[in-house]
Formats: sequence, C-alpha cells, structure tokens
Amino acid sequence: MKFLEAHRIDLLKAFETCGYTKSDFHFIKRKGRIITHYRATQTEFAYILKKDRRQAISIERLEAPQKFEISVDGKKALMDTWEEVLSEYQCWLGNLEKDK
Repeated sequence: MKFLEAHRIDLLKAFETCGYTKSDFHFIKRKGRIITHYRATQTEFAYILKKDRRQAISIERLEAPQKFEISVDGKKALMDTWEEVLSEYQCWLGNLEKDK
C-alpha cells in the first residue's frame, strides 16, 4: 500500500492539532502497513487498506470491496472508510496526551 499524500496530510494535521510535533513520531511502512510510532512511549498505530478480491466486483465501481484494517498496540479492527480510521487515530492521540 502506498502512503497516500492525502492520508499523510490528515495524520500530520491530527497530531499537530493535539499539540505534538512531527519529531515526536516516526512514520514507518512495513509490509504494506503505514505505522505511526510515538517515540516517548513506544506505542504504535498502524493501518492497511485491505482489498477483498474473493467478493464480487461491483459493476458500478469496477473495483474490489475495500476495508481498512487498523492496529493499535496489537489490537486489530476493521473500518469501512478513511474517516473512521482518522477518528480512531485521533482517539489514539488523545490517549497519548497523558504520556506527554
């Protein structure tokens, strides 16, 4: 999975809004996952776009159904949209504030 520019901008805005700086985090791409690593506590938020090629392709959209899989410190969940992923990312950042 590529680290899309729009996603990168959304993630940067989210942690800057929470009072963090870019130097507080590492962005890592590993096996298609985009990982945000918080340096102070070694906690991670990761996501990957999963395409289910086994399901029927939509005639209108001509693409395989997609879901995002997120992982927060090893706990995984599926999300339907980027907005849901971003919301979970913001919650994760909110929980980090106590560790600043």
